[in-house]
Amino acid sequence: MESPELYTSRTATKTVIRQSIPTEHSSTTELRPARGTPWQDRLAELARLASASLGADSRNSNAGPLIHQHLDAIESILRDPRPRLTDEMTTREGRRHSFRTKSLLGEPDASDLEEPEWLAKTRYDERRCQQMSSELTTLLGEVTTLNLELQQRRKESVQIRELYEDKCRGLTRSVAELEDEVSELHSDLKEDAVELEGMQGTVNGLQNWIEGMRDEQRKARTTRDIARKNMRRWGGRKPPFEKTETGGEMVLDGLSAWMRGWKDVEDGFQVRALGRRNRREQRQQLLRQVSINTAPDDLS
Repeated sequence: MESPELYTSRTATKTVIRQSIPTEHSSTTELRPARGTPWQDRLAELARLASASLGADSRNSNAGPLIHQHLDAIESILRDPRPRLTDEMTTREGRRHSFRTKSLLGEPDASDLEEPEWLAKTRYDERRCQQMSSELTTLLGEVTTLNLELQQRRKESVQIRELYEDKCRGLTRSVAELEDEVSELHSDLKEDAVELEGMQGTVNGLQNWIEGMRDEQRKARTTRDIARKNMRRWGGRKPPFEKTETGGEMVLDGLSAWMRGWKDVEDGFQVRALGRRNRREQRQQLLRQVSINTAPDDLS
């Protein structure tokens, strides 16, 4: 593989030679030897051409330095006792000679048209780096966009969490208030049960009193009937009805007392029911006020 310095030097030499040598080489092209000719024959042919072209035109004077350079290279090869180095130098000089000859003739070598391996590899690496840079730039843009979206989602999640916590606090307050209301309702139920037992006791007392009065009336009626029969049998006078009148007054007095007790029980029941209703309305009003105060926070 050629080094960058050798490639640059060769390119510059070719440019200088092409600028200094005319492009009309049809006659020279016809005198080129065939491939595979021994180098000894070629040297002899070159000597003949040099003898024939002495003083031909001014082109020889322009090509003189280049011819001397080739002759120096040939002499160094032939006089070098080291065969391997000689072979290597011969190969290199042959390539240079072919390159310069083709440059003089205006015919570029196929190897000249091909890029050196290091240059091709460098260009490939550059293209690869550009491609990777473009891909990484695109990936960076996507990652940046994803990061912004994740930050936006995080803000939304924080807002949702705050809203959820506010809602949970409101529900906790509502549950606590409902528990208080349930407790009060249990108390009301107990009070109602006590009042119901009192009313049932009052009604049972009235019923027992009425049944007792009925028993007394039956006994009094039986007594009167027996007395009447005895009086008819013995021809006595009819007894006065003082006892009957006294029994009627007792019934009226008992009913009046029972009505007064029932009225007291009814008034107490109404007072307690009114108190429970007022407490329930106050609690519902407080719940509505709390819901109104927390509504703007939930909407935000």
